[in-house]
Amino acid sequence: MTGVDEVGAHCGLFFLGDVYERLVGDVAGRVEGWVGEEGTRRLLEGEGGADAECGFGGGGWESGVGWVR
Repeated sequence: MTGVDEVGAHCGLFFLGDVYERLVGDVAGRVEGWVGEEGTRRLLEGEGGADAECGFGGGGWESGVGWVR
């Protein structure tokens, strides 16, 4: 960004507008992806994965609580 120092460029990301919305949307999308991947991993392990026999698998998602066994 020509004519803008690092602090100004960084702070400029957080002004409400298109750039901020894209930044927040991108971060939220990544976090949702990570949560989905972890949920899939746990689901697969609970359905006969190698760790299920060792007591690490199983459980389910309980609304408002999170992952429970």
